[in-house]
Amino acid sequence: MTAVDDAYLNFSILAESVSDKDLGALQFCNEVAAKTLLIAAAGDLERKFCDAMEQKFHETALQGHLKKFVSKRAINYQFHSLFDWKSNSVNSFLALFGDEKKVLLKAALSEEPYKQQVVDFLFIGRERNIIVHNGLASVSLDKTKDEIYSIYRNALAFVNFLQMNI
Repeated sequence: MTAVDDAYLNFSILAESVSDKDLGALQFCNEVAAKTLLIAAAGDLERKFCDAMEQKFHETALQGHLKKFVSKRAINYQFHSLFDWKSNSVNSFLALFGDEKKVLLKAALSEEPYKQQVVDFLFIGRERNIIVHNGLASVSLDKTKDEIYSIYRNALAFVNFLQMNI
């Protein structure tokens, strides 16, 4: 169970306890829950992605100091620059692995369920950027906490796909 799973469960319990008492409080609770879950999901996906990429580099024959460089500089502090969050495509990321690997991965990711996993992964990252750069309190999110949680679980499958196929 991830921290996002825990947060979703706790928000659900909170919403249920407020639901019969005050509809305004319930609406506010659900709005805050959706945004908070989205930010938590983005952070969790970033961490899991970085861990997966780091693991792949540790499996290679790179020397220790090169592995540290890749982990610290090429992965951990570059996550948001690896993807074109405004598009619904991970082609710019896939291109980093060379044409041959890009073609193979792109073909696999063009099929369901992977296609929707990519869309959901990019949605989480894009919406995270909007919330963080425009302010949590001033941004409206047109998804419920239940929808965000479902999108997160699907996006997590994309990270798992990358871990297995890169």
